Amino acid sequence: IIGILAAIAVPTIFNAQTKAKESATKAMASNVLAAGQSLYAQFVLDGTAIPAVDAGTLAADLMSSLPPEWTFDAGNPDGALIARSAKFTYTDNDYVVYFRSNSPDFAVEYTFDNGTNYVNVGGQTGGNKDVDIP
Repeated sequence: IIGILAAIAVPTIFNAQTKAKESATKAMASNVLAAGQSLYAQFVLDGTAIPAVDAGTLAADLMSSLPPEWTFDAGNPDGALIARSAKFTYTDNDYVVYFRSNSPDFAVEYTFDNGTNYVNVGGQTGGNKDVDIP
């Protein structure tokens, strides 16, 4: 009886963990999108450009506080430091949120499989179509 219950419970627990990670990734992408829209509004109102690749500056401008299970890296998915690009990674590295900007335009995407498939969350393109999304 215990073996049967375990056979039922283990996949259920695994699916719940996966859905929780996917929800956390979507929430992070939504937060990054809102922060990007705020930076875009600052640009429109007073001409403040989105910060360049300095990781501390961009992270602080995008997030007032980063949840402990997420890490921040400046640059694109390949690790290259591209101005105004950011990567937020969940602890197990498969769940990633990307922010890219060609100031003032920006785009936000996320992936559940460490970069194989991307979902575009949104962004702002005011005529400058050079935002580089993988």
